[in-house]
Amino acid sequence: MALSAVDQLYKINNKSKKTNKPCLVVAPLSLLQNWKDEVDKTFSTSPFDDTIILQSDADLPKYRVGGIETNQKHIDEESTAEIRYSLKVGASFLADRLDLPKRLVITTYQALRDYQFSLCTIDWGMVIFDEAQNIKNPNTLQTRAAKGLKADFKLLATGTPVENSLADFWCLMDTAHPTYLGSYQSFRQSYITPITQAAGDEVEDIRGSIGRKLRLKVGALMLRRVKENNLEGLPQKHIFVGVKNQEWKYLPSLESMMINTQLDIYDATINAQNIDNEPNMVLTALQRLRDVSLHPQLADKGMIQPPNKNKEISLLMDESGKIHSVLKTLDLIRKKDEKCIIFVVNKRLQAFLSLALGRLYQLGLVSIINGDVKAVAKKNSTPTRKSIIEDFENRDGFNIIIMSPVAAGVGLTITGANNVIHLERHWNPAKEAQATDRVYRIGQTKEVNVYIPILHHPTHESFDVNLHQLLSRKTKLKDALVTPEEIMPNPGGFDSSSFTKSHRISPNDLQKLSWEQFESLSAELLSKKYSASNCWLTQNGSDFGADIALAVGGSIKIIQCKHTKGNTYNGYKAITEVHGAKPKYTEALKKEISSLIFITNANILSARTKETAKTYDVNIISFKEISVLLDSHTITFESIIRRLNKRRLKL
Repeated sequence: MALSAVDQLYKINNKSKKTNKPCLVVAPLSLLQNWKDEVDKTFSTSPFDDTIILQSDADLPKYRVGGIETNQKHIDEESTAEIRYSLKVGASFLADRLDLPKRLVITTYQALRDYQFSLCTIDWGMVIFDEAQNIKNPNTLQTRAAKGLKADFKLLATGTPVENSLADFWCLMDTAHPTYLGSYQSFRQSYITPITQAAGDEVEDIRGSIGRKLRLKVGALMLRRVKENNLEGLPQKHIFVGVKNQEWKYLPSLESMMINTQLDIYDATINAQNIDNEPNMVLTALQRLRDVSLHPQLADKGMIQPPNKNKEISLLMDESGKIHSVLKTLDLIRKKDEKCIIFVVNKRLQAFLSLALGRLYQLGLVSIINGDVKAVAKKNSTPTRKSIIEDFENRDGFNIIIMSPVAAGVGLTITGANNVIHLERHWNPAKEAQATDRVYRIGQTKEVNVYIPILHHPTHESFDVNLHQLLSRKTKLKDALVTPEEIMPNPGGFDSSSFTKSHRISPNDLQKLSWEQFESLSAELLSKKYSASNCWLTQNGSDFGADIALAVGGSIKIIQCKHTKGNTYNGYKAITEVHGAKPKYTEALKKEISSLIFITNANILSARTKETAKTYDVNIISFKEISVLLDSHTITFESIIRRLNKRRLKL
């Protein structure tokens, strides 16, 4: 899609007889060759005169004239003339210059950082940042270099616009459209501080309100695609975990208990920390707990030396309850004659598993992709990430590959495998999800299975259990901020690829709607149900507890709407909100409020919700009632959009 955008830009320039400037792609090291290959796959006739990979193992030496620019001393405005440029940029280099028209330059974030002065002097037509979360920190040199690039258009692509906090999102938006969200200080005051200063029982509501406000603000500048909703034919993805969890399916074989040496070393580490009670030793203790949870010898000896005999290898692997779970999972995958990726961070464990699993399953040396493996190579004989993946996928039947979620967790496509085991989990759930999606991509035809083994302690919560809880909380935090709702260019998130204007809304469409579209649908539906003489959507933001007001006879009905992507909802808060709205709307509209209504697409509501509704005299309309109304009244998607464009009721 990004390359097609460049092609269209060039065609527009050709019509207006403008020069087609060079374009730049900045991507992780592992994706450089993928981008170059994609040019040939996308176009029968390329819009580019040539493609350059600006990296040390590729074309960088050809265009380099000096050292690394970031080694220079601090340069202020008065000394810009002293900048030493390290790349062949500008007309003085004639045909040897990097910045020739209609050239596609592909480089890494590290090269952008190291050659920022040269690259920032070039007048680019378009700059594309792939895996743009690499520039989420405003204080890093590569982020500053990214913001300094001159371009007619900047496009940022990322699956994780929020990895840790809303500050990530601000930095990405500030790179794409400088100052649109204001300075970081003003952004923090408007969007972050209200969440951090909220009372404990108000955090979720305030976070949702802030997320809604931010989504409305960025509007058409951010387009979101969810694979499950946008890619037809994508198979199901199943996530299994070794701890009872409401979100993922519990699989007993993934739950293991530490015993013998593993338990002894684990307990000794905890006891030593309790005795020393030194704050600066906490990180060391946590790393040791992480190591022993993987295998006791990692903590005890620092490495695992695999023996030569298969029986001894099995005994050594069984010293770790977690690895024992992995072997049981691999046996099941082998029976199905399928392929598997095992994600591991620790390089010592990667090396051990490569030898041990290769011998145990007669696979030879199991391939590893980590930061040591080259993305591009001058010699064809040198293994690259791409060639290793091709060899792995081309082998018939059962096979295993070991990967680092850091080095191989983005961009790569490995649809030859449909099983993923997260043996050692990354602390960031966004990176873990990205690693999983190496197999869950266009071209995958089999159902995807994700396995997360969890090691338990006999008497208290283990390191694995605590980490799982932490990652679950971080995932909920991320989802509550920017990512869960559609951000579309037209009012209410209208997307012509989802529905035609004349499409009649059915009960099956309810979850596909955005929250704004659901409010509009509710207004249309209830207006017909009650034969209202007038109907208003209330103002965005401070609506005082009601989303819709209906004029029926000489009185008013006020409605609170809640749209959910799930099947259940706790509507207690919504009931209290619409009840609390009654005095405000009575005063503002000078009419009697005849009834209070809570409408939701959820099918199951808590008993507390129903009890509260009865106490406060609030009528509930849920999925079943909406389904009946949709059968009785025709609501088209066009009418939903039309309603969203009407003037709202302001108190």
